[in-house]
Amino acid sequence: MPTMTVLESIPEGRPGWSDYVVAVPPARIVAIRRSNPCMTLFEIGEAVGLTRQRVSQVLQKAGAPTGPAVAVIDES
Repeated sequence: MPTMTVLESIPEGRPGWSDYVVAVPPARIVAIRRSNPCMTLFEIGEAVGLTRQRVSQVLQKAGAPTGPAVAVIDES
């Protein structure tokens, strides 16, 4: 029996994985991070329809911070 890839196993006329990919410009993700530094990756992902992991990958590639901003309290 010949080996088939996942995409080859999808019958013609049926949607493949590429039909479900959401194209979000990386600049939009970076802009959200810069304008809302306290948002978590999960919250940004929910806003643009991506996973937390994908948002992290986009931010890392753009050189933007991946962690939320943390307030520093001076107790002196």
